[in-house]
Amino acid sequence: MTDVVRRWTAIIAAAGLSLLGLFMVPDPVPSPSELPSLSTDPYVVCPVAEAGGGFSSRLGASDSQGGTIRVIGGGSGPVDIPDDDAAYFTEVGDLAELGTTPILIETGGTAATYSRAGTVAAVAGCVPATRGSVAIMGMSTAEGDGSTMVLVNPFASTAALRLIGASEFGVDTPTDLEEVTVPPSTSVEVVLDQSMAGRQALSFAIVADSGLVVAGMKRTGPSDVATSEAVAANTQWFFALPDFGFDGAIHLRSLADVDTAYRIDRIQPDGVVEGVLEGVIAAQSLAVVPVEEVAGPGSGLIVSAVEPLAAAIVYNFEDVRAVSPGTTREATTWSVPVSAVLNEGQATVWILNTSGQALTGRIERVGVSAVQNVSLPAGMTTGVFVTGARGGAIEVSADGNIVVFYGVLSGSSVGMTAGVPIE
Repeated sequence: MTDVVRRWTAIIAAAGLSLLGLFMVPDPVPSPSELPSLSTDPYVVCPVAEAGGGFSSRLGASDSQGGTIRVIGGGSGPVDIPDDDAAYFTEVGDLAELGTTPILIETGGTAATYSRAGTVAAVAGCVPATRGSVAIMGMSTAEGDGSTMVLVNPFASTAALRLIGASEFGVDTPTDLEEVTVPPSTSVEVVLDQSMAGRQALSFAIVADSGLVVAGMKRTGPSDVATSEAVAANTQWFFALPDFGFDGAIHLRSLADVDTAYRIDRIQPDGVVEGVLEGVIAAQSLAVVPVEEVAGPGSGLIVSAVEPLAAAIVYNFEDVRAVSPGTTREATTWSVPVSAVLNEGQATVWILNTSGQALTGRIERVGVSAVQNVSLPAGMTTGVFVTGARGGAIEVSADGNIVVFYGVLSGSSVGMTAGVPIE
């Protein structure tokens, strides 16, 4: 059976399916789903929310100025976000039918989805469409792993896309995936498990020749899952490095048509060590850098490049699967739009102090007056369990520059993504 670019209305048949089965699209392929046309700004799209079949997602939005949630591909009608000081969060299963259902949020705030199945957890950000190329990172089709891209077009015009794959084999694109059309107000998924089987590390660049899409991915391992949103290229990326007891790898994806020189600097307590690794990525190719070769746990990294590239940290350790894009800048205030529920997973933020001096960080639950203070040693990543978090938004701030990632620790599972810099 070859991979098929499938119109999106995959229905997971019944609760009690295996975890891997939750991400399989049954045959025959269902009819195209209908999405609402997008006519207002600002907005974000959550491309990889799950509902039903033992796997569900919690949607969180930080905007206190109201907004509207529209389910992409069926489910309930529009849901209004209250215009008050509290963050908004809800179960995707209360909005959508079974399966993976992208969601459109018309809001000026930040949003994300926290997905879970028992102790398994994954976190992905919600983003607007980006003009120009974007990259989906952290996929694999090695033995025991499967990966699927989700391409969402919430607009009124057709999106004509070129897909450019890259793996450990170099530029790597099956002929039948080179061009994909996503009709207006629809979405498609691209299952990679068979025609691209055997790739340890896999990334796709998405180039929109006309129209726009928002993209995401789902990756399954033997007993864990990872979800992530696509990201645009940049010439600088920051990474906090939590001490999980195992190391990840930095995936660097060139989106340029020329070779790209890059440099990795390490952030540590006595300052920044420049040029711990330098290299060149061939045009439209992928480089994988094990973190243990450039930094220790609890530190941080800066990736700089001559040409814009996309960057993510990927955890692939025994049964653990987690993928997080980097963040492109430092800031003093960050938004964390959704957190775990304590009895299902421990809400966690990881704060990298890049200021060069010790700081005191502040963690505030949006709409709640309580403040959680935390000491932030210079040049280190500090992990903080967020007390009292029940799914809503969190604001993290300090008197100097910091970098914030957030997610959940649930059993042996890790879900993580980058926070949203505010100021």
